[in-house]
Order: sequence, then structure tokens, then C-alpha cells
Amino acid sequence: MKRIAVLGRGKSLEVLTSLPEVDAYVITNNWGLELNQQFIIDRLSDNKPIIHVLSLSIFNAPGMGFNELLKHYKKFNIQKIILPYVRECVPGGEQSYFEVEGKTNMIKAEPLPDKVKSFMWQPGKGNCPKNYTGKEYDLPTTGMAGVLYATAVMNPTEIHICGMDFYEKTYAFQTKREEERNKIDSNGIMGVSEFEKIPMKIFLTENIIGNFSDKKFFINTYGNYEPNNDNVEVNIL
Repeated sequence: MKRIAVLGRGKSLEVLTSLPEVDAYVITNNWGLELNQQFIIDRLSDNKPIIHVLSLSIFNAPGMGFNELLKHYKKFNIQKIILPYVRECVPGGEQSYFEVEGKTNMIKAEPLPDKVKSFMWQPGKGNCPKNYTGKEYDLPTTGMAGVLYATAVMNPTEIHICGMDFYEKTYAFQTKREEERNKIDSNGIMGVSEFEKIPMKIFLTENIIGNFSDKKFFINTYGNYEPNNDNVEVNIL
């Protein structure tokens, strides 16, 4: 597999149509609204495989719209649902491996494979924030889980990213609940937890890009992100 596109929900998702042809897509978080957009429908009509990386928070956060998302699994070539946790860190354990009806078969959610553990946060180790006391293995965001899965598991030579703006712009498409939650200041910056934004940039640079020098990353973003690695090109929008 040569090229994979990893797609977040940020404003930079608007450049999706300009990405080169890819062999597969990785979409991250709740894409219930995004999969209704015509430019996204047109792009994904190439019927390339789609991997959906989805947090279990969709089930307990009001207004996230899982029912809206369900209908899309029957329309698009979504082949896997990946939870952004390794097996021993999945909230609720194996009973959380939900199953949905896909386009051609049933799709059962599965955890991240053990091979990604060495790249993940571990409390008290590496660049994991010092005051972080969460899971034994974790990541800053579901978006980072998507990039890590695409890179370490799918093993392409190129990773093309858009829709990841490090919370420095709002989502391209928002539910009413998200509009209320993602209040922005005069600079258009979303309010998020201390374990996102800056840690997200550090994780992407050091834990992913820095560990895969044999791969090339192409990042389109509205965020202020300027890594020094030789194997990444950033297009700041």
C-alpha cells in the first residue's frame, strides 16, 4: 500500500478534493455529518477501503449522533472500526466491541493492535505529560490514534493528512452540541483539555513522524505546526 489519507474533522478537511489518489482512507471520530457532504461523498465514491477510528465516547456524549452515523456504514466501503485503545485499556472490555451492519457484511469494532504500544503514552515515561494519570497506554486524541494506525499498522510509504488543525480552528461541520462546547475566543481557538493541542503536536512529531523516517508525511492544516523532521511537509492554510 503506497498512499493513505487520514481525515480528521477540522476545517482543513476542505482540501480533501486536492489530495492525490490514495489506496485507502482512515477517518477519525464521529463522521455522521461529514458523510452527508457532497464533496466528501464524491471523493469516497472511488470505493477505496475506509477504516473508521472511533472513540466509545460517542455512546455517552449527548448530541454525538450515533444513529446518524449508523446509516453511513451501509453506504460507504467502511471495512473496519478501530477503537482508539489497546485491548487491556478498552472501557468496558470486550463487551464494548459493538457490531454494525456494513455495506456488504457486519463490522465488529476492534481495539488497536499490540504493535502500536511502543509508540503510545505511558504515564511517567517518555513525553507523556507529567500530570497525566490515565490509561496504561494512551494517546492525546482519537485523531492521533488514526494517524498511528495508518502509519504503523497499514504501513504505507506516504501519509496524507487533512482535517487536523490541533484545535486552533473549529470543526468543518459541527453538531449544535459541539457548537456550544467548542466556544472560541477572538483568535478562533477552541477550548480543549491540557492533554490535547500542544501534547498532540509533540506526540505527532516525536512518537509518529520521528519514529518512521522511512515514510513521508504530508500535512494540510490551519494549525501552527512547524516540525523540523526531514520526512514531513506541512501546508499551513
